[in-house]
Amino acid sequence: MSRLRSSLLNIFSLAAVQGANALLPLLIYPLVLIRLGPERYGTIVQGEALSLMLSALVLYGFEVTGVAAVVRIKEHQREQLSDLLSAILTTRLLLLILGVPVIVGVAALMNPDLALPTLAWCLVPLSFAVSPNYMLQALRDNIPLAVINVVSRAAAVLGVILTVTGPDRFLFVPLIIGSAYSLAALTALLVTARRYRLSFSWVGWPRIFDLLKSGRDVFLGNAGAILYRDSYLIILGLVGAPSGTIATFSIAEKLTKAFQALVRPLNQHFFPRAMSLAQGTLPQPDKLRAMLRLSAMQQAALVGLGLVFLIGYWLFGGMLPLGADAEQLNTAIMLFFVMAFATLFGVANYMLGIAGLNAMGRTRYVLYCQLGTGIACVLLGFALISQWGALGAAAMFVTGEMLLFALFALGYMRRTLAPTPSARHPERP
Repeated sequence: MSRLRSSLLNIFSLAAVQGANALLPLLIYPLVLIRLGPERYGTIVQGEALSLMLSALVLYGFEVTGVAAVVRIKEHQREQLSDLLSAILTTRLLLLILGVPVIVGVAALMNPDLALPTLAWCLVPLSFAVSPNYMLQALRDNIPLAVINVVSRAAAVLGVILTVTGPDRFLFVPLIIGSAYSLAALTALLVTARRYRLSFSWVGWPRIFDLLKSGRDVFLGNAGAILYRDSYLIILGLVGAPSGTIATFSIAEKLTKAFQALVRPLNQHFFPRAMSLAQGTLPQPDKLRAMLRLSAMQQAALVGLGLVFLIGYWLFGGMLPLGADAEQLNTAIMLFFVMAFATLFGVANYMLGIAGLNAMGRTRYVLYCQLGTGIACVLLGFALISQWGALGAAAMFVTGEMLLFALFALGYMRRTLAPTPSARHPERP
């Protein structure tokens, strides 16, 4: 009974974390679109999309390799936990320092007006650099993080509602959201250090280079994931899509990711279990079935939630106070129902690839799958988006997850795949 209670408490804590993250865009972005107008809103969301690329660099796969390392360290081994916390924190901050000038420079080359919003959005990658989420997830101790996230996200929503009153205040959107994220991450870091009596120290360059080397395959795979999940707003801007089209797809994308975030607590709860199930084994059909069973509960939850949203919109959609942007927001909601189909494959991909194949030492195969999917989606995306705009972007969003699922499933049939040398010991971080 105590084990069941602990599992439920962990799931509810993760649900609070993800629920707060999901509700923020649902509450903020439609309002921001109405108050800023499509042109300013388009600039803001393109800057955010560029900052996501920096976030991928800063995270560097430690949300996978870090969890695996903590799982193998006993809770009372404070020296090892302190070393891991210091090493990942230092490495992420160094990556952030190196990445900020690059991403802001890219923004300036695309459009000089994008540079300042992109710089402001860099507060979000800063929060990822500081956050100890991976450690709390592995230790199944997410209550402090849940409380901090709920409070910070509520403060961000309130701040945007009270402050962003017109187009001239568009920069307040990334500044308020980024500041809330960063303060929450710093608070979580300090609480974690105090809770487990951990200390911070300089770990040395050899340790940093070892972390970068051992986690490079997961990082490059995450970079590929950015291409097939988060590049479509940038492509819309590059092909010269109207601001209204960019705004419409942005709202649909926010709704889709918020929808997926609602089931992510189950995803994160089963992640350590999936890694334990896969560790030390070979990819084979029975392991594929086991991973699909772990994702089945999450997919059932998504289907149930999707039906609730669909019926609710059918019954009450006409009552929403959408104002002058009603047509644009209604189009975004229609695109959301198309893109929501991708989340069924997304949660399975997390179990099959990010947890399963990585834990089996097939990080190089996962990398090739993600990079190949990302490159294919970008190349095909330019063609579809040029012709169909937001609908083409939505189609590619779904296609990317479906293609990746097929490649991951194929990986469980190829028993001759050799483990990546750097992945044979995922505890190295």
